Amino acid sequence: MSEVSRANADGMIGAIDDVFTSIAMPDYKSKLVGFGSDGAAVNTGINNGVIARFKETQKCLLGIHCHVHRLELAYKAAFTKKPIHAKVEELLAGLYYFYRNSPLNRSDLLGACEVLGITKIVSTPVGGTRWLAHWQRALENLWKVYPAIVSHLQTLTRTDQPSPRRPEATGKAAGYLKMLLELKLVNYAHFLTDVINVLSNLSLFLQNESCLVSEVYLRVLATIGVLEQLKVRDGPRLKKFLQDIGNGPIKEFHGFVLKEQCPAKSLQLSLNAREN
Repeated sequence: MSEVSRANADGMIGAIDDVFTSIAMPDYKSKLVGFGSDGAAVNTGINNGVIARFKETQKCLLGIHCHVHRLELAYKAAFTKKPIHAKVEELLAGLYYFYRNSPLNRSDLLGACEVLGITKIVSTPVGGTRWLAHWQRALENLWKVYPAIVSHLQTLTRTDQPSPRRPEATGKAAGYLKMLLELKLVNYAHFLTDVINVLSNLSLFLQNESCLVSEVYLRVLATIGVLEQLKVRDGPRLKKFLQDIGNGPIKEFHGFVLKEQCPAKSLQLSLNAREN
């Protein structure tokens, strides 16, 4: 196994050599003082990683685990094992494929946007190389076209008229509609939007090529301060959502009734999620 790891590191170093040779710096190793990378074993392996290999000739080399990747890993560790978070991810991913894989569904959704006077936007994926940016865009787009999506899904699931759609498509539409009208899920998704916006801003800052290490530390501290506030205070998205649905027994969002047997318990769930 160590031989495979060393071979992988050799391949990576060979590629780096080619890059510096192409810019007329074949002796770059003698000038190397730091190496930034993600946390993959091929880079950070203690014995056979790229950093370890470089340290064989440059003892003072400083290996840096990319702050952007560390932020992504921290986010995934904090959220992805939570059932309610998994449900939101299932909804966002499901809506994306539901409209991407069906030109008819996509056309109907855009038509609903036009009728409702909403900017024509289709669902976006939550996966990708920059997870936080994808999550932020997917959530923001969901709230922009929420009325159009719900209206379209309600049309697909009407039982008072025959549907030309295949049963599995109608079943998927019913499942997504149920989640979109679930108070617990919609409430949590708004709370998550506030958190993601804060973390995404930090991620974009860390990706800036002019970013300095000293600035990283200060920006991380500032972000932690904002997250601490979100533990005891509603963020802008969640605050507006709670104002929109009001304090009455019937909770309506964009004119659609959100369903939940125990609303108080559902709202408390997002408060508990703040600790994570």
